[in-house]
Amino acid sequence: MKIRKYQADDKVKCQRICLETFRGSRTPKKDRILLLLYNDYYLENEPDNTFVLAENENIYGYILTSESFGKYEKVFRSDYLPALKKVSFFQYLLKKFSLRTERKIASEYPAHLHIDILSPLTGSGYGSEMMTLALDSLGKKGVKGIFLGVGANNTKAVNFYLKHGFIPIRRLPSVIYMAKKL
Repeated sequence: MKIRKYQADDKVKCQRICLETFRGSRTPKKDRILLLLYNDYYLENEPDNTFVLAENENIYGYILTSESFGKYEKVFRSDYLPALKKVSFFQYLLKKFSLRTERKIASEYPAHLHIDILSPLTGSGYGSEMMTLALDSLGKKGVKGIFLGVGANNTKAVNFYLKHGFIPIRRLPSVIYMAKKL
């Protein structure tokens, strides 16, 4: 098992991981929403900021980062938000609200991330290795801070981020925003 830079032919495998790690019922509509919200932007627009956990041709996890929330928001609003609106007006409205909240956070913490690892490998240390690699990479690019949103009930993930120096900076009913200076 090794952690390496994302390659274009990893896309479908990374999308599969995004969907398989979702906790909840799935439908084709929900799958499309998940990929629009948490996966496709990063793979299509910031592949240099993406690392995968791989063994041979198999992918078991990834960490997706955006080094500039300003760039992310501009591209997301023009290319992904309209697609989201077509799939779910409710999710579209939620994302518009979260973009407003995240823009405020990004003034101090301009990067953000998503990380997913298939369940047989959670707790194996690979998530920590991917986190260290991604944060080091962003730090070398001069990024001054990073944030993320995590489900308010996802205690295991919150503890993982705390272990890596993230601090809670804003709590909403369903999400906790956490951040770290780089």
